[in-house]
Amino acid sequence: MAVKPETTFSKGVLAHIPRDVYHMKNNNPYLSGVPDLWFSGNSADLWVEVKYLPRVPRRDSVVPTELLSKLQAQWLERRHAEGRQVAVLIGCPDGGVVLPGITWQDEISAMSFVARIQSRPALAQWIIERVNTNTR
Repeated sequence: MAVKPETTFSKGVLAHIPRDVYHMKNNNPYLSGVPDLWFSGNSADLWVEVKYLPRVPRRDSVVPTELLSKLQAQWLERRHAEGRQVAVLIGCPDGGVVLPGITWQDEISAMSFVARIQSRPALAQWIIERVNTNTR
């Protein structure tokens, strides 16, 4: 079975997460909507849905709501309303863009998307800073 680009991208980010940040990949066909990754550090946890674009957008805008299923969007909205940390991470060949909270509900121009791309180590650092107090 071929590995999906989304999985390869996730592994590239996870490679930069230290062992003191617990993480779990979620894959449950009976509970649709649960984000792909859960992180737990010494002060908080974070739920991250990962999507992947095969190429960096140059002209079109990115509409994150079109990348998520209805159940994924509902799950993220409800957990956010409960005060939990959630994010959508959109990967691409050049790195990725993190959309914290419910900012994934907003369309992103191609120019803004390109300007917000971070490397895999930088994305991992963003995650670490959300879940560990000693790195904030």
